[in-house]
Parts: sequence; structure tokens; C-alpha cells
Amino acid sequence: MAFEPRSPVWLWADIRSAAEARRVSEHFGRDLYARTGCPVHASYWPAKLLRWRDQTYAPFANTVEASSAHRLAGRKDYVVYRLTGEWVTDQASAAATGLYNSQLGTWDQELIDWLGLDPEWLPSVVPMTHQLALRADAAERLHLPVETVVVAGGLDGVLVHLGMGCAQEGLASCTIGTSGAVRMSSPQRITDTESRTWCYPVLDGLWLAGGAGNNGGTVLNWFVDLCNGAATLAGPVESTASDRESGKVSAASVIASAMRSEPGANGLLFMPYLFGERSPLWREELRGAFFGLTSTHTVSHMARAMLEGISLGVSGVYRALAEQIGEPREVRAGGGFVASPQWVQLQADVFGTPVAVTATGQETAAGAAMVSWRSLEGIPLDELQKSIRVTGRYEPSAERHELYERLYARMERLLSCHDERSS
Repeated sequence: MAFEPRSPVWLWADIRSAAEARRVSEHFGRDLYARTGCPVHASYWPAKLLRWRDQTYAPFANTVEASSAHRLAGRKDYVVYRLTGEWVTDQASAAATGLYNSQLGTWDQELIDWLGLDPEWLPSVVPMTHQLALRADAAERLHLPVETVVVAGGLDGVLVHLGMGCAQEGLASCTIGTSGAVRMSSPQRITDTESRTWCYPVLDGLWLAGGAGNNGGTVLNWFVDLCNGAATLAGPVESTASDRESGKVSAASVIASAMRSEPGANGLLFMPYLFGERSPLWREELRGAFFGLTSTHTVSHMARAMLEGISLGVSGVYRALAEQIGEPREVRAGGGFVASPQWVQLQADVFGTPVAVTATGQETAAGAAMVSWRSLEGIPLDELQKSIRVTGRYEPSAERHELYERLYARMERLLSCHDERSS
């Protein structure tokens, strides 16, 4: 059957369903988090689907079409369908919707009934290593042998964690790209007493606990745009030779400018919540701010405070995981921020834990390859994880870590003040 889009695609960062998320939370309380391992938030499917239902988007619109005419699925699920003709999703991707009861290993029936979903709209849930047959027409279009096997695979956050070798005990992964995330492996399902983090099934005997925030590279991009706006008016305040040639300030020059400032940015603190926040705070209403700004502060101070704010925000997830699982012996870094060794060092100073960079540069692809080798050849994951080579390691400075601990405590006090004003 040919399927066509029948409703808008809403990405994780879309928070239009914040009010619906509150309705889900009011109805189910914390019990839903205990079942799904996902905090109730606008980024997850239940809130989005509730809004779709209220606005009668398909498949909730009154039509005469049969239930089999509709599917609710992620992008990967649709690609797998086009390749194989089967609607399936892997366990981790299912869990990441917020609709999956990972305690029971099935879609959460109570939640599905309350939302008014037809179970037939949802794909079958399979292990990441599940094998499917490639359709003959897909094989012809892709110039692949018709006997090619399609492996279900997983979502990017899980794969990047595997691709950095972090399924090994005592390791955590940290990625800062568009968003910022920290993850740790566990042999059993873990939920947080404060609902700060999520937990997804990966493979037999392996779970992934973690959290992702909204404010990573998106905040850096905002600051770059801000600098370019200022450059248009008055000429670049800080620039490199390539910037002067292009007439624009780059992210690299902003980071270089930030590193010309001393740690702590001369007392300037940036709250990075330009886009609200997911883990560990799960608060869409938060906004960003500079605190302590004076006439003595320069663009370099502001750039430094901006990077430190991003890194301190990410450390909130790290702290929550360390409380649940224990301090890792090492954090492995991935994402766009590893292009700047100085930023990686900053993150090590914030965590107070060594941060390592691995050799692949394609961590998500490496994780996908591991899942495929595990599926096709039966190679143990532990053996595949040992193949990941560390190419650089950044040791934290005790002095700078102490400074960042004070700044993090200051951020927490400011968030408490925000709570008091809002109540």
C-alpha cells in the first residue's frame, strides 16, 4: 500500500503541545513515567497526539477510511517500510515516543485508549537486531542484491552512544550538536525518583539512561547571528581572517573569542534556556538571560559566558545520571563541539571527569554498523565495543571545576528565584 503524509511533521523541539503535556501529566501523574521511562513533556508523542486529536488532524479526522489506511511512525520506520514493506520500529525508538510501556515490553494500552489511538496505527516493535527482507523493487532502485538483509537498527542517540564504545562499564557519552545530551549504560531498567532522565531498552541486558536538552549548538548559532547583526551595523567586533574575507562572523571565531576571556567570564553568568528546556528540568517556559552584566564586560566575556552556560546546562543531566548509576570514570565526547579542543576541555572542567574523543568521527554510523554485525554475524557487543580507539583525552582542572561548581550552584539559585516569582 502507498502511504502519503496526512498531517504536519512535528519535530522534538516543537513545544506547541505544552498545555496538552500538562493535561497528560494531570491525568496520569507519575505512574506514566514509571511505566514508559519517559518524563511527560511536549517533546514526546502523547502530548503531540493529544493536540492532533483536539485539532482533528489525521488520523483523528472523521473519515470513512479504514484503520489500516493510517500509520503513526517515525522517519526511520517509514524508510524501513519503503525498503521492506513492513511497518516495524525498534524497542529504543518505540520507547523514545513516550507511548511504550518498557516495563511490559509493549505499547502502553491505557495511554493508547485514553488518547483514542487505534493500535493498528502503530508499528510492530522488534529488537534492534531484527532482520527483514529487502523488497525486490527497492533492491532494483538501489542497485543492491535482492538477498540483501535490512536490520531494524535504532535511533541516533542510542547509536552514537554505542559508536563511542560507551556500552562498556564506567563510561558515559556526551554529545553537543544541535542539542546537548549525556547518556550512561545500565544492565537493568532505571527510572529517576525526580523524573529528570529517560531510560530506553537497547539490547538484551542493556538499557540506556540519559537526557537531552534543547540548548546546545542552537544557542551558539543564535550568538553567531547576534554578532553578525552587530557586524552589519558597526563592523565585526571580533573576527578572523576568514571572517573578514566572507564579511561574516563564524562559530569558530566566536569560540576563539570566548577562550580569550578568563574562566567565569569576569563574573558574567549566562542562563542558556533560549528554547525552554528538556532534561533534566523539563520546563518549556524557561528563557535565557545574562546575569551580572556590566559596562566592563566585552564580547569575549559574553561569548565565554554563553559557552559556559551551555556546558553547565548539559552538566545537569550528567549530575542526575551520576546520582542514579554512579560517577563514570570517563566521558566520551561527540557532536559538533569536538571540533574545538578548548570547548572539550571546558566540558571536562565542568564535569570534573576526564573527557575523551574517539577516532571514528562518525559515531552514529559506527553504532549502526555494530548493531548490524551483532545481528548478521552474532559478534558480541562487548567485543565490538573494544574496537573503538580513543585519540585524545582531556583531564579536568580541579581549580576550574571548583569554579564551575560555584557557577552551577548560582544557576540553581536563579532557577529557584524564577520558581518563586512564577508561583
